[in-house]
Amino acid sequence: MSGRPSSDLMGWSVRTTIVLARKYCRSLLDA
Repeated sequence: MSGRPSSDLMGWSVRTTIVLARKYCRSLLDA
């Protein structure tokens, strides 16, 4: 564990944003 929780949080939010974007794009394509 590195002593930089802010970078971990940033990486987690980036991953979450990508996942949500993929789901959103998929729902648009399905519509």
